[in-house]
Amino acid sequence: MTQSETHIRFELEIDSVQVSRLEDLLDRLSVERWLVLPGQSGRTPEGRWNRTGQIAPSGRRVLAVLTLTQDEADRISSELHTTLEQLHGDIIAFPVSARFG
Repeated sequence: MTQSETHIRFELEIDSVQVSRLEDLLDRLSVERWLVLPGQSGRTPEGRWNRTGQIAPSGRRVLAVLTLTQDEADRISSELHTTLEQLHGDIIAFPVSARFG
């Protein structure tokens, strides 16, 4: 039987050199259902950037996506926001419908 329930989706944009710090935090907080995706290009308020072909990871951005139950989101939200502030990352959270079955 398929069930649908509301979850919270976090999208975290950080520099790729900070990924291990984020992964360590997620492991320490016992977070499941997350994925880190490479950022190929984008546009900031300062203009468009494209890192294609760049060898060093220092300027690359990645997008980490977490899909959590409301209870999980409430449990980690404060620490997640604090860490993203330290990493100079951006965070967006919004409700989504997750289906399991």
